[in-house]
Amino acid sequence: MSLVIFTCLVGMVIAPGNIDLYGNFASLVIVAVGAGASGMLNMWYDSDIDAIMSRTCLRPIPSGQLKRQEALFLELYFLFFLFYLCIILQIFYLHPYWLLQSFSTYSFIQYG
Repeated sequence: MSLVIFTCLVGMVIAPGNIDLYGNFASLVIVAVGAGASGMLNMWYDSDIDAIMSRTCLRPIPSGQLKRQEALFLELYFLFFLFYLCIILQIFYLHPYWLLQSFSTYSFIQYG
């Protein structure tokens, strides 16, 4: 997750043109929450495998700290919240489906 945020920050810093602090900060927050929600989706998807691996058995779902249904609900809540936030703040307002596509790609390809 930190690599995704760092990559986003570097892209904002080296981008040509004026720096919009409001838009950049909002974008960083959206990327951070989206990366966290993607990780949560992956933990939900791989919870049965995570339970038997020693490296991942202490994650919230396999350890019983969070139920699978709760994790899925939180992940979907964050997805719709971010989608709504992008529309309200007019970030990615031309193509808000990019958020959905990148969210699903990041969840299943990066972590899968």
